[in-house]
Amino acid sequence: MGVSAKLFNRALINIKAAWYIKEKYSFKTGLYASSIFYDGEQQHEMEDLLNRNVLPYVDQHYWLPLYSMGSFATKRENQLGFIPTAGNQGRLEALREPLPCWSVFTEGHVSAEGWLSACCFDATGNWKMGDLNQSSFLDCWNSDDFLKLRSAHLKKNVIGTLCENCVAY
Repeated sequence: MGVSAKLFNRALINIKAAWYIKEKYSFKTGLYASSIFYDGEQQHEMEDLLNRNVLPYVDQHYWLPLYSMGSFATKRENQLGFIPTAGNQGRLEALREPLPCWSVFTEGHVSAEGWLSACCFDATGNWKMGDLNQSSFLDCWNSDDFLKLRSAHLKKNVIGTLCENCVAY
């Protein structure tokens, strides 16, 4: 994860806690985890960790190709000698074309501050589609800005949108 041991361990604790809450209250939701596939060696090194700390507590785990998200990721990619795939192509077992980006149609991404984001890689608040502290999820999901962005994705032309500078395009 490229984070401190404290944050890494906290993430593992949160996975287990989410599973126990889901089971205790019979919530009808899925818990999913993903890992970035760098190479077979890295995958092998992760198997024990996944088997002990992740797989028992999620409904599904899947592998993702290495995406570039710029900044820290680009520096680390260069250090490790890895070349990322273009765009958010989904899971390794079901890759798809980067445009239209499936994420803007299928998933809501909520920031810690309560913003609905258009992008699953938005760690900096660059793809805000609505403030969930002020509006409902459905109002933000169906906002004019989000509808215009989805329309551009369907046309496979994101020039002039928040997505224009994505490394995928």
